[in-house]
Amino acid sequence: MSTAKTCEAIMQADIEEMCRALRPETIGCFELPDVSVLPVRALVSSGATTWLVDSHVGRIEELLADHIARVDEGRPCLACEPTIAGQDVCASYLPATSDPNLHCQTLLALPRDPARCHHFVPGQRLRVILGDARRGRGAAFTTRVETIVAAASTPAAAVESARLASERTKEVDVPLPIEEGSFDLVISVLAPSQLMERPYCYFDSLMRRRFGTWTGSTQPAAVEDLRIALFRRQLDSYVAELARVTRPVRGRLYFATMPVEPSDDGWLLERGIAECLEALAAWFAFDFESFAPELFLRRCNGHGGVLQSALLRRKQTIGGSP
Repeated sequence: MSTAKTCEAIMQADIEEMCRALRPETIGCFELPDVSVLPVRALVSSGATTWLVDSHVGRIEELLADHIARVDEGRPCLACEPTIAGQDVCASYLPATSDPNLHCQTLLALPRDPARCHHFVPGQRLRVILGDARRGRGAAFTTRVETIVAAASTPAAAVESARLASERTKEVDVPLPIEEGSFDLVISVLAPSQLMERPYCYFDSLMRRRFGTWTGSTQPAAVEDLRIALFRRQLDSYVAELARVTRPVRGRLYFATMPVEPSDDGWLLERGIAECLEALAAWFAFDFESFAPELFLRRCNGHGGVLQSALLRRKQTIGGSP
């Protein structure tokens, strides 16, 4: 029987150990697929302030509420635990004084699955920032491509114009409302498909509304060129933004991804992984003193099967540009 942990459990243990070893005062988490990868109890107990950056309105708050404010199975939410300072976790927390069976005066469980407190609001140690870590390039493309598809006479013309528009997004540079070098520890759990598929899927939806089934009317190589151009522009800006907000010298980036996927031929490298490592290498160097090289690739249970992770420090001499 396999004794491997889930990828989420491995990442939680990694981050918890970094909190002990590095003693960060500020932590920045970027575009997390789920907050289950975070050891929230350890983050809050460490005394650090954790900022969660996401480009989707309300998504992180919903994920935090499901993870922290669950009150099913007769348990209190995390803010109500006696070893936790409730206001650090939930801004609505008010300690109960009269009813010994009540942990918080504002607790109001919703009849949903999982049951959670209706009044949960991220607390003093858990801050949410709404913003695009890709420096606005994804949003710039989706805005421009609406006009492009509407004006195109053929699918092929739309694809070529969209490719040119994706290249021009290199001129877009809208950094997050975060000062340079703000974070002692930056956490990024990223699947390349997050950068590769989102803007392309929006383009595809516009094309289907305009032309119906359209891919047979274009050259596959032209469509692939568009997807690659979208991916590289966003990847470059995303990694550059991670580097910008990482504190020089002391700061570290924990980067994790699932680099392979199963197929009939065995385990295959996921598209975009090589480019991710290349982009990271332009701005960061490995910190094998704090995070052993044998931890770079590990088997895990559950979806993904293999976790690739590393602790990186920002270079003093930058080898790339956004």
